[in-house]
Amino acid sequence: MLEKSLDGGFSQSWETKVHASSHFGGPSAELHYPPDLKLEPVHLDIKTKLDLEKETADITVTTTVRANSAGALTLRLDGVEFKGLKADGGEHKVSFTYDGKVIELSWAKEFTKDDIRKVALSYKVERPISGMFFMKPTAEYPSRPFYVATDHETERARYWLACVDQPNVRTTLNWELTALERFHILANGAFVSEKKNADGTKTVVWKLDRRCPSYLVCFAVGDFISYDDGEIDGIPCKYFTSADFVPEDLKISFGKTKDMLKWMPKKLGYPFPYPKYYQFALPEFSGAMENISLVSWNDKLLSSIEAKDEMTWLMDQINVHEMAHSYFGDLVVCRDFAHAWLK
Repeated sequence: MLEKSLDGGFSQSWETKVHASSHFGGPSAELHYPPDLKLEPVHLDIKTKLDLEKETADITVTTTVRANSAGALTLRLDGVEFKGLKADGGEHKVSFTYDGKVIELSWAKEFTKDDIRKVALSYKVERPISGMFFMKPTAEYPSRPFYVATDHETERARYWLACVDQPNVRTTLNWELTALERFHILANGAFVSEKKNADGTKTVVWKLDRRCPSYLVCFAVGDFISYDDGEIDGIPCKYFTSADFVPEDLKISFGKTKDMLKWMPKKLGYPFPYPKYYQFALPEFSGAMENISLVSWNDKLLSSIEAKDEMTWLMDQINVHEMAHSYFGDLVVCRDFAHAWLK
């Protein structure tokens, strides 16, 4: 709204000024609201073929959509700079528009309440600017490891994953990840199967039956060493990092994980809610993050025999902090990031 000023020009009304001044981030800040859920994604099948040398991923995401009310026709998904995007609604005809940031799907026939449909989106990403991070040896740094891994908080899944990139949408997950045979392939959920392919790659399937918001979706693939810490109350614990370390470093760094995992469910009076507790630490990765059943770390936080007196206390603090997020943040999820205090 505009009002005439004393000099004959126009200025913002008092109401508009108050409204604008109440925003965080200055005049260029955009308002953000949780998305409408007349059509709600409830499950993602994520098929991804990864080329770590070329730093590319060929992806097909099949989204299972449930109608929470009758008459809906459209669903908006986040997706930034996807190449060669295609949509297939199977028996349900669907079209789409795409502006490089938002995919708007439109079905030819209206949904009835509780109607379930699937739509498959296929596309390619090339070294995304965020969300999915590649590393490989270079002429300047020949000892760098090969890896690709994801880190999403708060809204960075959209740079490689077609999804509603907000925490009030939570889906179960099925992964089919394909990469060279020599690489470890990790993802949220329980291990299902591993199959070697004729072209020297392998495909690993993981499955998460509990609902997961986009910012906690995670996979990691690369030249890793590992330390198997066995199980605690049926929950396998395993840790991974690059060949710059040795398994003993992982044992020292994460050595109290099983004790924590035994103590915390008793303290909270609720069984650990996920099928495994894996952790990985990589160079130039961001901090530590509580991805469901697959916690990520920057490898600078790892300890060793030489550094354990200085580093173990800090590692233990962060370790129990991230584990607590399995309950507060992962199991109980904020509706949007304005309620981040809940976690």
